[in-house]
Amino acid sequence: MWTHGWPGMAWLLVAAAVPGCLRPTSAAADVQEPPPSGRRVQRESRGEVERRDSLARTDSILREMARLDSIDRADSLRRAAQLPAVLARRDLYFALAGGVSTPTGDFSTPYDPGWNLTVAFGWQRPRSRWGLRGDMTIDAHTGDDFTASTFPPVIGDSPGVGFVESIFEVDHGTVWSGSLAVTVDLLQWGVNRLSTLYVLGGGGVHLFTMPEMSLTPMTGPGRGNTSHYAGERQMRFGLNGGGGVSLSVGRAAVFVESRYFTAYTDNTNSDWVPLIIGMKWY
Repeated sequence: MWTHGWPGMAWLLVAAAVPGCLRPTSAAADVQEPPPSGRRVQRESRGEVERRDSLARTDSILREMARLDSIDRADSLRRAAQLPAVLARRDLYFALAGGVSTPTGDFSTPYDPGWNLTVAFGWQRPRSRWGLRGDMTIDAHTGDDFTASTFPPVIGDSPGVGFVESIFEVDHGTVWSGSLAVTVDLLQWGVNRLSTLYVLGGGGVHLFTMPEMSLTPMTGPGRGNTSHYAGERQMRFGLNGGGGVSLSVGRAAVFVESRYFTAYTDNTNSDWVPLIIGMKWY
């Protein structure tokens, strides 16, 4: 029985010893490869969250920068689109024109039509119908040869009593003028409203350079005897009014204009009407 029991006992001892030997080995394995602690898992999760937050903030900043950049570009394009209109019609403008000048009334007796030269400076706010304009003009009229039994008052006083029918030979006359007028646009059209139908009126000062003149009586004691009279100068105040139309050409405008001028000269008024065509630059 002992003989047969010893192997069994040995087997039991070995079986009992083996599990005991296996536990420390498992424990040692457990100690060598410990499972991640709760603190380490929590630290890694916070790092991931911080990285995600950082990426989200960066993306938000980039989106905001893109939005602001888009707004800036839109504003730049809008300002660039408005710039031509602003430049096309500034407050101040300059004009140069010329044409024909026609005397009327008593002023047409000694003078025939001549020419006009106009230099103008104007001020008008964009999109406004009202403005101011200053003009410097020269009206040169051709002297006429005519026969009259009375001395034309626009030339001056009669040289003597008992004036008889005579032949007049009048040299060219010139009127230098400086005037200020108010302008009103009745109609405005076009992209920059440079095309207009307008009226203007105002007053100014006129310097008349009266020409030399020769006088030859046709009857009476002095018949056939020619007398020469030197011209005189006189400066007088006058008024003017008229209108015109302008058509835009880029940042400029072509205009056609006519005004009626009257100056309060000695003996009678001197009247003339220039018809001019010119260019305005804004």
